[in-house]
Amino acid sequence: RYLDEKWFQQLLKKMHKAGVKGLMVDVWWGVVERDAPRKYNWEPYRLLAKHVASAGLELHVVFSFHACGGNVGDTFCLPLPKWVEYAMDRCSDLLY
Repeated sequence: RYLDEKWFQQLLKKMHKAGVKGLMVDVWWGVVERDAPRKYNWEPYRLLAKHVASAGLELHVVFSFHACGGNVGDTFCLPLPKWVEYAMDRCSDLLY
């Protein structure tokens, strides 16, 4: 959830008025399937899509099946799901 959804909705509407056509967002595996295999939580992305559509904007998604962070200057870190890391530790053939 956003800290202030009303502020976010207003921001999106201002972007639309300024001529912005849409947004791009990464859909992170570490968010959607974090807890267990085939246990999905799309809610954060559904909420984002709802706000973007209600502002009249398009939403383009990129599915990100890698960890985020760990590079020079990174201020955000989102690891792979723990169950994936566990599986990689048990079977190195999963790595390439």
